[in-house]
Amino acid sequence: MSQLHVTTRSPSGAPYEEFIKLFLVESSPVHLHAISAKTTISTILLILVAFGSLSVIFLGGDAKKRDIPSYILYSLVASLSIGLSAIEISNFVGNTTMLLKFLTIFSLVSFVLASVDEYHYDPNIFELTPETFNKVVHKSNYTTIVKFYAPWCGHCRNLKPIYQKLGKLVHQDAKYAINVATVNCDQEYNKPLCSRYQIQGFPTVMVFRPPKYVPGESNQVQNHASELYQGERSVKAMASFLTSRLKNYVKKFPNIQSQSLNTWFNEVEGPKVLLVSDKKSISPLFRSLAIDFLTRVNFGMVSNTFVDEHILDINGTKIEVPGSKNSTLFYYDENKKTIVKYEGKLKDIVEISQWIIDVAGVKPIEGSLSKREEKFYSKYRKGEKVEKKNKSKSN
Repeated sequence: MSQLHVTTRSPSGAPYEEFIKLFLVESSPVHLHAISAKTTISTILLILVAFGSLSVIFLGGDAKKRDIPSYILYSLVASLSIGLSAIEISNFVGNTTMLLKFLTIFSLVSFVLASVDEYHYDPNIFELTPETFNKVVHKSNYTTIVKFYAPWCGHCRNLKPIYQKLGKLVHQDAKYAINVATVNCDQEYNKPLCSRYQIQGFPTVMVFRPPKYVPGESNQVQNHASELYQGERSVKAMASFLTSRLKNYVKKFPNIQSQSLNTWFNEVEGPKVLLVSDKKSISPLFRSLAIDFLTRVNFGMVSNTFVDEHILDINGTKIEVPGSKNSTLFYYDENKKTIVKYEGKLKDIVEISQWIIDVAGVKPIEGSLSKREEKFYSKYRKGEKVEKKNKSKSN
């Protein structure tokens, strides 16, 4: 029978028989090292940093208000802290058991982070679910682009930075009447939604166009027409395609002397905003304004500027319209029988909307200054639930 040789360093004079028993049970040499105070403190600190970072990621208040780089930073800190903790512990344990446990935790953390919807933390993009899809897409006068994706898809990840720039351009910078949205088809609760639109590959990009609103007809909400986007996957190409799908509610007139303009002022009821433009086509910004104030404010455009002042005959009253060689925006005040000129720049839709609210006394139906944005859409972008108010029935 062969002799058994065990080489250990007995901590605190512990009897060697205990280590021989441990050796026989584990069937492998055991090398225990004394745990230094420095190692213990550093390991505990690393674990606290890891769990602190994870707490910030998942429990840190309104995650939508945190930018993506900070979210990634917290995730990296958590992962690195767990990994370093595993190394520290494995150094003084002397076997791989604890290391494997911590690596398992590391894998679980990575899996959890990977399973989070990719656009959940993007304030410019709707991450839609079956509960919010119809409300954002079909119950709006906005055109909507939807990216159906899976987190593991390489082509989806390649499109992600372009899609995020598109969301920033449309929602944050230009604020057009366009929604940028996504659906994670890897989520179990989204699979019926992806099946409804026959999504068979990733990413699939679809554009939903609202029906034309016709005054006097039924206001019943109709589902938007959908089409596959098959153009170039660049910010410029996608933005151009989306603006071409905006509905137009701006009445266009050839010049300031046009009889149709005179008829518009005299016969169309409601507040009126007129753009005298040096451009021939109606800009996406002006079309977006008309969509935001649809049914509440009438929008018209004269496609030729004029230098000298012009007199309009509106319901028997002579109204003076000042001339300008540059594009100018006017509001006709029916009560005071005067033309009010907008003095700001014609590039900021929020400032123009606020000006219309001030001079016309009406708020937009949609857009950043609307009640709908405040109560619903802003919360949908953050992934927050909207509380439903119970309406009491009166007998």
